Amino acid sequence: MPHNDPVRGLTPAGEDVVTRTYLGFINDPAMDVDTYLARSEDYEQAHRTLEILEARGLIDMPGDGSIVVPPPEGALTAFAAEIERQARRLRASASQMGMIHRRARENLLADDDGLSAQLLESIAEIRAATAEIASEAEHSMYCAWANSERTRALVAPDGEDHDRLPTDSTGRPLEIISVYDTSLLEIPGVLDVLRRRQAAGEQVRLAHAIPFSTVVVDERAAVLDLSNIDERGIGSAALRGGPLITALHRFVRRTFDDGLPMPDPRDGRTHIIGLTERDLVALTLLAAGSSDASVARQLGVSVRTVERRVRHIMETLGTSSRLQTGVEAARRGIV
Repeated sequence: MPHNDPVRGLTPAGEDVVTRTYLGFINDPAMDVDTYLARSEDYEQAHRTLEILEARGLIDMPGDGSIVVPPPEGALTAFAAEIERQARRLRASASQMGMIHRRARENLLADDDGLSAQLLESIAEIRAATAEIASEAEHSMYCAWANSERTRALVAPDGEDHDRLPTDSTGRPLEIISVYDTSLLEIPGVLDVLRRRQAAGEQVRLAHAIPFSTVVVDERAAVLDLSNIDERGIGSAALRGGPLITALHRFVRRTFDDGLPMPDPRDGRTHIIGLTERDLVALTLLAAGSSDASVARQLGVSVRTVERRVRHIMETLGTSSRLQTGVEAARRGIV
């Protein structure tokens, strides 16, 4: 599974290649894409290195074959800030997860703060526990979805009823707030699934590096799904009561609030500024960290078509680089 997150997913050797390539671009400002790829022994690795450097904001590729290196003082500072933001999120979740793990392992099924924890040892148990708490929902479900086999099954085009929201015991649709890891967009068809869920009424956003999956129901029950860490799901837990439920609810809410909204063609913003719906989708996916190849797969077009659309978006917004385009799109409230 390709990993489009600009921080994680590289071995030390891979990071060394990225670092040496970046230093090479700094030392040779005239380097262009074709020359770099022609000099590389491994074309796929070289192309991936370009994508990583661009995702990190360390280079810009305007689409004309050139490679633009922004001043390292600003670019490296911005990248460091992104790493620190992700580290803060992971640190914030570490103590919560550690407490859950200790209590589940020690089989503390009921203590003085009212927490009940059941250790889950398989994907089947995670699914069953999630279905159980979802069936009891009366008001809302708050969901964060990391990239795992379980989540990939959830967002498969034929995996769920994506066109209808879950309902309470009276048949009234629940409030569903969901944030999905951006790396899921590498899977063909996922964009369409998320848009169908959005059209059905689910509030959908995208976020980088979601550390684990969780579903919180009515702030009184939750499933902590660690199947992105252990593919068997061992270490996951079903929780009821206690302050940990509130903490998980706040985690989902904060991650959702910090996330990138899915493009919604119903809001009409694209026509005001001269962008089409597909332009907005492409811009959103690129802002979420997707590569040109991933955007092309999601939209069912060629990579060259994506590059042309990016140039059109830049011309429409009056920008000269992808980094500047993302900043301008955010300033205008487009993404």
